[in-house]
Amino acid sequence: GPSLALYSFCRKADDDVDEGDIAGAAGRLAKLHTRLNDAYAGRPRNNPVDRSFSAVVLAFDVPRELPLAMLDGFRWDIQQVEYRTYSDVVAYSSRVAAAVG
Repeated sequence: GPSLALYSFCRKADDDVDEGDIAGAAGRLAKLHTRLNDAYAGRPRNNPVDRSFSAVVLAFDVPRELPLAMLDGFRWDIQQVEYRTYSDVVAYSSRVAAAVG
């Protein structure tokens, strides 16, 4: 269903950024931005995850800001942002874990 399509995209996106060396992570994140834009434009990549994600975000008018927040959290990971306060942790969590749930 729709929740599985959203979760699958988020899970695959996280794996795509995490897998591989840190030097290539920014490039992998840029590719995710392209995949996200393509999905919202109704031109998803030819794979089941992107096709189902695109269908759901378009059918249910999912705000683009939600998956963009997740990608922002990935950027924080790549930049190895340090979380010094509880507010910092909440800000990070809202961009990664809470963006999905």
